[in-house]
Amino acid sequence: MAKQRKQYLKAFEEYLRHLVETSPYRPFTTEQIERILKSFGIPKDLSQYRDEKRIEIMKEIHAQQLAQAEANFRNPSQMHSLGELFESTLTIKNIFISQLAQEMEIAVEEIEGYIENRPPAKPLTETQLVKLVEMTSLAIEEIRRIANETVKRAETHEKIKSVPTKSRRPYPTATGYSAASMIREKN
Repeated sequence: MAKQRKQYLKAFEEYLRHLVETSPYRPFTTEQIERILKSFGIPKDLSQYRDEKRIEIMKEIHAQQLAQAEANFRNPSQMHSLGELFESTLTIKNIFISQLAQEMEIAVEEIEGYIENRPPAKPLTETQLVKLVEMTSLAIEEIRRIANETVKRAETHEKIKSVPTKSRRPYPTATGYSAASMIREKN
């Protein structure tokens, strides 16, 4: 069986060499690829390689997030919302949102709202701010500044939302006329 497989592989290599040498450069057609895969099968280690690559990419992304979170904690003036602070805390502490919510005594949905930059339902209490200080080792003044910026952003967001949108018509319309009445007047 193994000898037969080696012969197939050798025949496949010769076929590829022949294609490369005799024909102008062009990619394989779908039919050729199907024929090759039917004859030789999909390599077994391909899925393993794909999974290893996925894990490698996930590690790189986590390393980048960790570096950004560490930079945020080294220079807290870069953080402008509680969402950024919560995300950085989750990354540094390597905990889930549910664990952070339990520590802070907040609903998970509220933390998700902060992270997604939705307007907060209610501001954090003094006790919650103190718990955040204990978790992050940041000064209470910095956390208050970040919380105030979050509230200001939410207020600005609400003001923008309440402003009526302008008409999209590029020209003014006559108030007493409709399109149908204007057509009738011409005729």
